[in-house]
Parts: sequence; C-alpha cells; structure tokens
Amino acid sequence: MYLWKRENGFTFQQRIPASVESKFGKSLIRVNLGPLSAADARKRAIILSGAAIQLMDDPDITRETLVHSLRVIAPVKIWPRPASQQSCQSEVHDQVANTLEVR
Repeated sequence: MYLWKRENGFTFQQRIPASVESKFGKSLIRVNLGPLSAADARKRAIILSGAAIQLMDDPDITRETLVHSLRVIAPVKIWPRPASQQSCQSEVHDQVANTLEVR
C-alpha cells in the first residue's frame, strides 16, 4: 500500500501480489481519494488495502471489477461510527463496514 499527495488530493496505490499477478496483471492499482486530511487519507488507504486483498481472493472477480469496487468504496466515509450505533443510511456504507468489520 502506498499513499501520496498531489495538488488535487491524495492517491492510494496497491501492488498486485505475485500469487494473483496472472489473474490481475502486474500493473499497480491506483485510486484517487481527493482532497482529504493526511489522517483521513491514511485511514481510507488502510481500508482500501484490506478491501483489495479480500476482493482479490474472490475467484470470480476481474481486475476491472476490483478497481471499480475500490473506487466506489474510496469516497464512503465509514468512521466514526455514530455513538448511538444506529443503522447506516447508505447501503454501501453498511456493506463495507460489515465486510471489513470497521467500527
């Protein structure tokens, strides 16, 4: 996982593990996170990295679907969880939070 800042915000980058290079190729996965604080960018990068690893384990997923999924997840604010622990309004938020067990 790598994170860097440019004029338009942070970018997340993930290397494809050697064990799945034949399926996803060798080129890096990059997702623009946009203008965020460094702390928020780090949190999102960690979440995206975990999601990428989980998605790469799926035998049916393609590189295109993997990248699209990460781009959908990237802008979703999944922290902090509401103090009341009320159910989230966003279905994507719920799926990501449940899959990655983020609190």
